[in-house]
Amino acid sequence: MSGPREGFVSAFVVLALLLVLTVLTVVAAYAPIGVFHVPVALALAGLKSILVVLYYMHMRHGRSSDWVVIGTGLLLLAVLIGMILSDVVTRGWSG
Repeated sequence: MSGPREGFVSAFVVLALLLVLTVLTVVAAYAPIGVFHVPVALALAGLKSILVVLYYMHMRHGRSSDWVVIGTGLLLLAVLIGMILSDVVTRGWSG
């Protein structure tokens, strides 16, 4: 397949996947999975964001400079999260 039909089919498949992942997010929110609520929610949110970036923002066929911008943003996010975690871990919590 090629042309407009392929774009419509892939957009519909991605939409269906996003809806399934959203339902899984709601199910996981009410499931008794203990301390795994946050990791499961973050994993599902990450999958949904990857689908949106690749298909709806057309990054699947993006230029290499676009990927450098995305990589730089993700690297900055990782540095900021690392700094926050280092602050939380080294802080003297008194109970």
